[in-house]
Amino acid sequence: MANQCDCNWTMSLISVILLAIGIYFLVWGFVSQTTSGISWDFLDWNAALFYLIGVLVLVFGKMAKWGSSANCKLHGK
Repeated sequence: MANQCDCNWTMSLISVILLAIGIYFLVWGFVSQTTSGISWDFLDWNAALFYLIGVLVLVFGKMAKWGSSANCKLHGK
């Protein structure tokens, strides 16, 4: 019984969904940045917003992943 997994599988599923959404926003930020015209006097706020949202969602996904195995004797530390 010592090697039994006590991970929160609901939180694991939420973390996978959040990580996928975060990667989606990062990719769209890259696409938005590369398809727009290059101008040195204008900052691409659309791409910056996609990057910011993507990084924040990735951080929340990573926190959910850590929280899912926090009480597990097999996976947590």
